[in-house]
Amino acid sequence: MNVDNTLNTRENSSTQQPYEYGYIDLPIVVKNPEEYIIPGCLGACRSLWDKNIETFMVSNLQDDHLYVLLMELSENNLHRFQELMKVDSRYFYTPYRSAYGIQVLGTDAQAQETLIELTNVFEMQDVMPFRYQTKDEFLKEYKTQGGEYDFDSNLHMVRLENPELANVTFEEALEKSGKQDLYVPEEGRVYVDALFLSWHQRYINSVKNVQK
Repeated sequence: MNVDNTLNTRENSSTQQPYEYGYIDLPIVVKNPEEYIIPGCLGACRSLWDKNIETFMVSNLQDDHLYVLLMELSENNLHRFQELMKVDSRYFYTPYRSAYGIQVLGTDAQAQETLIELTNVFEMQDVMPFRYQTKDEFLKEYKTQGGEYDFDSNLHMVRLENPELANVTFEEALEKSGKQDLYVPEEGRVYVDALFLSWHQRYINSVKNVQK
């Protein structure tokens, strides 16, 4: 997906020189978080991920404070966040990044624990809509593979349907893309990654547990 995710810095143990990452999609980060997230923000990120809340950007080793920016929040979590912003400056919104975030002064162990505590106010939420596609959306996108580019009516560059894939069925597209296990027939959804399918299933289970 064409969105920023986690940008951070850590030191290379052999050179002691910091290095930075730009766009890294979340499934890659979650599989190896120590590679992409500084230790001071790891606990807070894991706490957020446990609630299906995606992280967008975190502080780096050169900062004198810790922060984590978040991606989309559910309606309930967004309401909680906006209410907290009114009384606690550690919850903030950055127009520059168009994102909500949490921050604490300092980078020591106490600051790290505090950052984690600030995540405890949120509840489990479902995955974001762009982390899955409907059958029609998936098939339409699949058929553009290898297609030529053109401009739409708003002068946005788009990829046109590949004539060689015009007659491909949904089932064929699913098989050829290797995403059979990411398709949930009851929902009519194809998830973009196994991580988000597991998050969605976790959310469904949490709802069932609450109902019990």
